[in-house]
Amino acid sequence: MSCENKNDHYSAALSAQDIEKYLSKEIYVRVFDKIDSTNNEAKRLLENGFRGKALIVSEAQTSGRGRLGRTFYSPEKTGLYFTVIIPGNMGFANAALLTPAAAVSVARVIKRESKKNVKIKWVNDIYFEDKKICGILAEAVTDSSLNDLAGIAVGIGINLSTVDFPKEIESVASSLDIKNADRNFIAASIAKELFSFAENISERAFIPEYREMSYVTGKDIFVIKGEQRYEARAVGIDNDGGLITELSDGSTMILRGGEISVRVKDISR
Repeated sequence: MSCENKNDHYSAALSAQDIEKYLSKEIYVRVFDKIDSTNNEAKRLLENGFRGKALIVSEAQTSGRGRLGRTFYSPEKTGLYFTVIIPGNMGFANAALLTPAAAVSVARVIKRESKKNVKIKWVNDIYFEDKKICGILAEAVTDSSLNDLAGIAVGIGINLSTVDFPKEIESVASSLDIKNADRNFIAASIAKELFSFAENISERAFIPEYREMSYVTGKDIFVIKGEQRYEARAVGIDNDGGLITELSDGSTMILRGGEISVRVKDISR
């Protein structure tokens, strides 16, 4: 990821032409200087009839979004903000697997290229040194004429070298502190990993790594669902990416995505 040695993967700016060098020709690539949200653009494409594979990237987002209606801070040039469009032929039942698949895809590339030991905080965040450096948001778009999926927009935002964060998130957000990263290569590499997983999504080949890189397994957590908040212990990940928790009465509950979030108890994040 570093360009200190001017390696072959370095480039100064985001470029569709440079991204396309690393991807197959069937993948549509679009790069923006600024956009409301790459997920919004991906959804617009799908709603207007696009049915292929795509990678939408932007230097900055004015309305970056995360799960549960949260915003994702997206300043220009210090991060990498992109959306991978996955064709909808996997069906609704398998679409939820794309979030853990994307998390493993991101973590794989970061570890491989930066040698930094990142972890996955269930269900969709990447952590480095106990702070969030990446968020993932998967959104399905339906094809009403076929009563089926048109595609899934998997949005990914990575803080590569962001230093100044808004006050409301500065205690929980951080960056990889990597300057001069080749964002074209990183985006393409993550997309390739995710496309590969998506082709055989039902095989769940990413689940062992999702378990291995879990930030929460073995820790006491707060489970938050709407106004409800309770304590539990994270004890594992099931084959669908669900978080297996043990409650205070000794019973077991498996958490799925949706409107549920967790916070590690000892650091309250």
